[in-house]
Amino acid sequence: MLYIKYSDDQYDAFFLAQLLILGILPQGYIYPKKDRPVRDLARKRMFLVQHKTAHILSLQSLIQRCCARKVSASDMRHLTVKELEAWLEEEYLVLSAHSI
Repeated sequence: MLYIKYSDDQYDAFFLAQLLILGILPQGYIYPKKDRPVRDLARKRMFLVQHKTAHILSLQSLIQRCCARKVSASDMRHLTVKELEAWLEEEYLVLSAHSI
């Protein structure tokens, strides 16, 4: 990545010209107004999917560390509170699993 030390119009123009010459200037796209809500929904869905995945992986890691059990992501969806309480014997671990 190229970094510029100074920031004014002359240096910015030179920096952008160098990126263009090198062929690494990312191309921008301005969505038409009618398509922006769909783009925003897609971004929000991606955000929620990433967070859901992070929570599932975190709970899998907690169970594997504390119980030496490997639970698949599909089995995680059907996990009950009683199963968690049976596997995680200490109360702080159960509370931690509930918060995930």
